[in-house]
Amino acid sequence: MNGTFGVIRLVVQGDRPAPAPVGVVETLNEACDADGLPRWQADLKPGQPVRLLTGPFADLVGELESMTDTRRVRILLDILGGETPVVLPVTSVAPDSG
Repeated sequence: MNGTFGVIRLVVQGDRPAPAPVGVVETLNEACDADGLPRWQADLKPGQPVRLLTGPFADLVGELESMTDTRRVRILLDILGGETPVVLPVTSVAPDSG
């Protein structure tokens, strides 16, 4: 189980895996699209600052330039004094709260 893609570790009680509370798995499934990917619910708008959540630029803040489709966003990152566009899955960013 711990070798499964996306699994960090099991939640345990003592030395046994803990069951998920009733409704958690169903709620997560309902939040996914037909491909099993989570639908992003954040209200993202071009021009707003966003924080990168994953990848080599994780924790950097950039400006949302555009949403290329329902699953990808184009972010402008200030790297080495210049704006560098990066296209990422929408699930890799979140609105920056400051």
